[in-house]
Amino acid sequence: MESINYLSPVARVWNEHGGEPVNEGERRVVARLAKELPDEFVIIPSIQIPYRFGDVQEMDAIVLTPFAVVVVEIKDYSGRVVFEEQRHIVNNEERPNPIRRNGIRARQLKGKLRDASGGLEWAWVTDQVVLAREPKELLIDEAVVSKVTTLGQAARRLADPQEMLPPHVRRQPLDVDAVLQALRIHGQQRERTETYGGYTTTALIERTDEGRLYEAYEQLDVERKPVLLRVHVIDRFLSPDEQETARNRAMKGYEALHHLRDKVGGVPQVVGPTARFPTEAGDIVIISPLDTGTSLADLADTRAQ
Repeated sequence: MESINYLSPVARVWNEHGGEPVNEGERRVVARLAKELPDEFVIIPSIQIPYRFGDVQEMDAIVLTPFAVVVVEIKDYSGRVVFEEQRHIVNNEERPNPIRRNGIRARQLKGKLRDASGGLEWAWVTDQVVLAREPKELLIDEAVVSKVTTLGQAARRLADPQEMLPPHVRRQPLDVDAVLQALRIHGQQRERTETYGGYTTTALIERTDEGRLYEAYEQLDVERKPVLLRVHVIDRFLSPDEQETARNRAMKGYEALHHLRDKVGGVPQVVGPTARFPTEAGDIVIISPLDTGTSLADLADTRAQ
């Protein structure tokens, strides 16, 4: 395992929020960038930024360059990998597009920094997917080739303003101290990996009074295809009858989908829950595909019209 020396890397690793890489791929990328980037660069590993309405964005790393803020998504693939403008395929299976999702993180972070400091209004915030190892086969569409890099080329690309800034953007110095101050206030340590049943969480997506929404994978799935895992927290201060009512309400969507499947043999346009189970604490876990589609609520609204 490649260790990270926080005391004497060439680039500075900033982790006042307590952020640490959560897997071997992230450790490999952070260590390599710390070793190869110039000393005026700052690497912020494994950070979580909360937004309004319970939305949470977890970032594998942020790199502060003298001219831009770069949100880094780290992927550790070993097979056949395809990046297209609209699709992402790993070992012939379609996956959520990390380029699109990382672009959303970058835009949200831009807004957070702008609100935190007027001096960051013109800071350029961009995004990059870094592959922690060379896949067996890698195909990147020309439309997105500027958004994906291998580990061997990552430091060179991140350090090159001509590659990180679009032609219409004039290079301006980044106020690194102002960015770090904003992250001191808003940045948090990422959620630790948790296990529910046979599933392991990889990222927190949302936290509300009713529970938490994670990206996760099934432990028996060697491809680690991502799914959504929602934990419905049952209030321990409720009476036993009220707790049971809350559990039944949490399982309603799952039961509705399976009722439709039993009656009509499935509803292909609906992306709904596929599994549910209680935790030892009495909470309810619902598993759904990480995909786009018509929700049960949307379908119910449509049929009610």
